[in-house]
Amino acid sequence: MECTVNKIKKKSLLHMDESLKCRIGMSILLSYLQVFDTFYYMNSVINVSNTKTDQLWSLEKNYNPLQTIFILANIECENIQEDINDLVFKYANARVGDKNFKDRAKEILLALKEKVVFC
Repeated sequence: MECTVNKIKKKSLLHMDESLKCRIGMSILLSYLQVFDTFYYMNSVINVSNTKTDQLWSLEKNYNPLQTIFILANIECENIQEDINDLVFKYANARVGDKNFKDRAKEILLALKEKVVFC
């Protein structure tokens, strides 16, 4: 199966109002960013005396609200999912600690719009 952005654009999204999709996307991203920052600081505490800083809070491995976005946008291709995960991580990490979660989420949604037709 060929994984391209065009294939995603051709697939029908859930039949819901565009503003509702955007609100759901914003809600997911707001939660993602708040927990992302929590993981960042928790990992700093966990690794306070670990010079390798390679220990992670175990919960982090099991938390991925972006799966909900993949379901909403009908994104099944793992390569595209990985690209989106990388994009969201890049933006989240660039402003870690910035408490303006809404602005950060909007920035990510704008970047996602270029990658996938979501809202």
